[in-house]
Amino acid sequence: MGKKPETHGRRFLVSMCGAILALSAAVGIVFHQKALAGQAPNTNSQDSRITVRYTDVRKEAGITFLQDSTQTEEKYYLETMGTGVAWLDYNQDGLMDLFFVQSGETDAYKPAHPLRSALYRNNGDGTFTDVTEKAGLGGMGHYGQGVAVGDYDNDGYPDIYVTGYGRAILYHNNGDGTFTDVTAKAGVADEGGWSTSAGWFDYDKDGWLDLVVTNYIEWTPKTNLWCGERRPGYRSYCNPNNYKGQKTKLYHNNHNGTFTDVSDASGVGKPESKGMGVVLADFNGDGWPDIAIANDTWPNFLFLNKHDGTFQDVSLVSGLAASEDGRYEAGMGIDAADVDGDGWLDVYITHLDFELNRLYHNNHDGTFDDYTYRSGIGNKAVHLSGVSMKFLDYDNDGWNDIVQLNGAMLDNVSLYHGEVSYKEPLLMFHNLERASSKKFPTMPSALTSRAPSPAAASLPPTLTTTATSTSRSTSAAIIPNCSATMAATKITGWKFC
Repeated sequence: MGKKPETHGRRFLVSMCGAILALSAAVGIVFHQKALAGQAPNTNSQDSRITVRYTDVRKEAGITFLQDSTQTEEKYYLETMGTGVAWLDYNQDGLMDLFFVQSGETDAYKPAHPLRSALYRNNGDGTFTDVTEKAGLGGMGHYGQGVAVGDYDNDGYPDIYVTGYGRAILYHNNGDGTFTDVTAKAGVADEGGWSTSAGWFDYDKDGWLDLVVTNYIEWTPKTNLWCGERRPGYRSYCNPNNYKGQKTKLYHNNHNGTFTDVSDASGVGKPESKGMGVVLADFNGDGWPDIAIANDTWPNFLFLNKHDGTFQDVSLVSGLAASEDGRYEAGMGIDAADVDGDGWLDVYITHLDFELNRLYHNNHDGTFDDYTYRSGIGNKAVHLSGVSMKFLDYDNDGWNDIVQLNGAMLDNVSLYHGEVSYKEPLLMFHNLERASSKKFPTMPSALTSRAPSPAAASLPPTLTTTATSTSRSTSAAIIPNCSATMAATKITGWKFC
């Protein structure tokens, strides 16, 4: 008999799976930031120390897009993955528009109406208009995952790359409000791959954007396994360890609308991967962009740019590959930012429930230390599945905070873990102090977990990532005040709460 397949629990029978979202901090929601200075706080439900709050204005804005999870009793692995969203000024009118990626039908799921992605044009008055059909961005028949935006042909208009199961799509912005599918001509289809995330960056500094694509696992409907208990309602999604990983792709821009696959030649496509999220940034301060990838139940990657078209895999020696205790966790969301003001980029990676979300501190020498507990983050979200996150300065105090999107993979998770729910709240961690031990400006140590404005969560110019999300929930919650915990665990350094 064959080996019994693993369920999607790392130490337990069932856990959650997800992908990541990077160009935005929430899927399908538009939030408006409200400064409460001078307003009387609602002491019944609000902490008066919280000076910045967000209000869900999706309906008022005219956003009607709904992501279809395509869930069935077959528990197809695709069903564990949500889809990405991007802010972009597609028509160059100075206003940020919204693009939502949609899933697609499967052998087991036939929707009543065709599924399509959606582009919403910003009307400049707080509302949006669906212009998908005119733009030609519906992508019907494509099971989309993530999205990356970049002007690959230097014509001044942002183009769109949509990752997905089986293939990806590159849409060229025609500059007149429409897009053309140029995937075949460009040579970036990633045929046969399950691409989850992607990012545009100029890795060889020739003035043209290149493309990196993370791929996940070798799964098909024919290889879908039965995991979980064999009784009604208890079937589970399987652990990715049951499937072989795919490879990362790197496409070099040829300056003529086409790309060359340099995955193997560059070194980034050599190791097996189970990629979920990617962040592109200069991690060693040499002025060249590097690649960091969050992998699911697999060592995370860090590829350093060698300035000659190749990358050096320093994943293991850098300390980013695993947790402080040497475990390869379910890497999902990833981002980089200088959280302590030392001029070097640190890394945060989200994981599933019963694992910890890891904050890695940059030691300035090519290595990172796991500062998860030292930063005050610790196990505050141990019962949540972090599928996405972003660094952002939500209160404009000059220090990077963390917003985290959570969502359970399995709709029946409560049957296995009574303390875990399918719908999970968003989280915000407020950066309290820097490495020099100087206090941050007086701010509250708790924040309502309504997501921040996705526009505010956009990556700085030096970073580019995209991805997907499995969150099915936008429920709000209050992060418990951690001042007492901090008093007991205070160390020299910055803290999050």
